[in-house]
Amino acid sequence: MVGIVRIHVRGPRGAVVRLRYAERLNPDGSIYTENLRNADATDTYALAGGSNETWTPEFTFHGFRYVEISYLGAAPAALPTLDTIEGLVFNSLPPTPTVRLSSSSELLNKMNELGAWDNAATSLYSDRLPAAG
Repeated sequence: MVGIVRIHVRGPRGAVVRLRYAERLNPDGSIYTENLRNADATDTYALAGGSNETWTPEFTFHGFRYVEISYLGAAPAALPTLDTIEGLVFNSLPPTPTVRLSSSSELLNKMNELGAWDNAATSLYSDRLPAAG
């Protein structure tokens, strides 16, 4: 996907949440970042502490399939769960498509849907694809 994430966290003041983005995983399950070359696909957030906090990075977006959440400094109040993070998809397509395709073929309909998602992603995510943007 292309976009950002919103995190819901709680922890002590000054604890830092680090989000690292990747498109693939290594065989051991860690994120694969070698293909990023010099790109620093990382966001960090320092907790204010004391209560539940929600944070979304600003002035950035990433192309990713996986997000690694780690904490620098003090440990979090609770381990991350699926409720800790939400993906926010960005794209440059209009909210309502100007052209629709519907056929009696479930396969063709799914291919069309996937093509629309791919177009939305590559229309924004061109920092490592010079030919795309």
